[in-house]
Order: sequence, then structure tokens, then C-alpha cells
Amino acid sequence: MQAWEYALELRTELEEWWLSERGRSFGKRWHYARTASSSLAQQPITVDEVELRKLPVAAPFFVTDEMVDLLEHAAATFPNTPLHPVDLPLDTGFVLLGRSVNVLDMHMNPLPVRAFTWGLTTGTNPSEANGVHFSVYAHQSDDAEREAANKAVGMKDFFPTLSLLHDAAWKFGTEYASAEGWTPGTVWNQGKEIPLESIQSAIHMMKTIHTFWMLSQQRIGESGSRYASRPVRRRIERSFPNRPIPEVRVITLRRRRLPTHADEEVGTGREYSHRWWVNSHWRRQWYPSENRHKPKFIEGYVKGPEDKPFQRKDTAYVWRR
Repeated sequence: MQAWEYALELRTELEEWWLSERGRSFGKRWHYARTASSSLAQQPITVDEVELRKLPVAAPFFVTDEMVDLLEHAAATFPNTPLHPVDLPLDTGFVLLGRSVNVLDMHMNPLPVRAFTWGLTTGTNPSEANGVHFSVYAHQSDDAEREAANKAVGMKDFFPTLSLLHDAAWKFGTEYASAEGWTPGTVWNQGKEIPLESIQSAIHMMKTIHTFWMLSQQRIGESGSRYASRPVRRRIERSFPNRPIPEVRVITLRRRRLPTHADEEVGTGREYSHRWWVNSHWRRQWYPSENRHKPKFIEGYVKGPEDKPFQRKDTAYVWRR
């Protein structure tokens, strides 16, 4: 199985799990735990029902490791920006990251975010919806809390490959950069103070998701569509017959452009041991059609030989507002 096919496989597995008795049972427990602490949990619909509205129609994305590096760096200086419907590349999506992005919970424990979903909260299109619902998941390969979570429900291997970490509603027109208004997510943590570092980590997670939405519509990365192999298609057809199998959008870091005399000297004889990203930054650009200034990531390029590994260097990035 190709790495990008894994996104389609996990989306299917996750939908099957939410449909199962285990998933339904967990959805009710999750809903109960948040009832006294979240306006989202006050709604009659439970998280399993929310996810089952999204997953069958969610466009699958796979983000390569190098692009995850770029997302995290870009998110670090993403300008404070309210979410707007036009920021979404699609109404509904399922994103599998090539590697996990660590977030700290209120107890300062690492939560490895490996996948996330989103979907409109109301209406049938962005112009009618009032926001999105997003959920983040951990992968069993690096989820240190999985064993404890299995014990809590009294069953071994209760969860599928991906396990839910957090879900929330995100209203259009709202920002997330302020530490005000953050409250514990479960009834058991009520009254406890959330460390500032934990809040900042959660904000970074939301900025990473927002950054993905923005960059997936720009030319910073390369987006290519892939069709699943026959074994993967047959496995999905057995679970969900007569349903169209979507293509997977693979988001990769754009390859380095050919050097020109305006960009760099050609034939200098220098040899590089790696590739790195240079000369990129955020700019607030006015969009008359949206009547607002919107962050636009100004495209840089990857420098270094094509056959060398990509190396993440803080000093090689120029991020500014």
C-alpha cells in the first residue's frame, strides 16, 4: 500500500468504527464527559453522529513529512485571522499527516495529532453555514495514552488505528489567538487552571489546521490526485458497496525551481548535503471580493540538490508579517 493510500484506508476504518457498537458507545461517553463544560456538548447530536456526517463525504488528503514541516513553521507566524468560509478548500475533508504534530493537554502531556477532519456545522454550503466542526486524532504508533484509554473502557484494543483526541466547533468570523475563554474540556477537570503553555500549544494546533486550509489553495505545495489500487478499492467496496471511491489529494512540498541568474549563481561548484526552504513569508493582501485583508503566503523555493534530503532549519526560513 502506498503511503497516500493509507489516508483512504484510515478514513474507511474510522467510519466503520464510528458505525460500530464500540464507536457509538464511545460517542455517548465522550458526549457525557463534556456536557457540563462545552457548549458543543449541549447539542443533542453526539460526536459519533457528527463524524458519521463528515467521513462518508470527506475528501481524503495525505500531507507528506516535508509539507508537515512547512505547515508547522508557517503556523508559528500565521497572522491572527478570523476564519471565513472561503478559507476552506472544500466543505468537508479528512487529512492524514505524514508525521504527528505534538500538542500539550492541560496536564502538560503530549497529544500526537496525526489526522483531523472538518465539516460544515450547518447548511449545505459555506455561504449558508455558520462555521465548521473539526476533530483531531492520534495514531496508535505514537499514542502514549492509548493503553490507559483502553483500560478506562475495560477492553483491549478498543480503538481503531486512529483515536479521537479533541473536537470543537469553530464559528466563521472568530479568531483563536487569545488565551481568554479557554476552559477545561471535561467534567472531571472543571475548576482546574489551564497552563498558558498548554493554551499556546492548542492555539498552534488550530493555526496549523488553518494554515493547511490556506496553503492547500496556494502554490506553495504541489497537490496531486491519486486513485487507489485495486486491493484498496475492493476492501472499501466490501464495507460500503455502491459508493464512489474518492481520489486522494496528496500535498507535497513544491520541488525546487530551476536556478536562474536572478535567483542564484549557476555553476559555482558548491556542493550541498541537503535541501532547505528559503525566502518565504506571510503578507496581508487585500481581497476586494471578500472585503478584507487575507493572509497570503508568498512562495519561496526549496534550495539544494534534488537527490539530497530535506532538512528543517529554523534559520533558513524567513517568516514575517
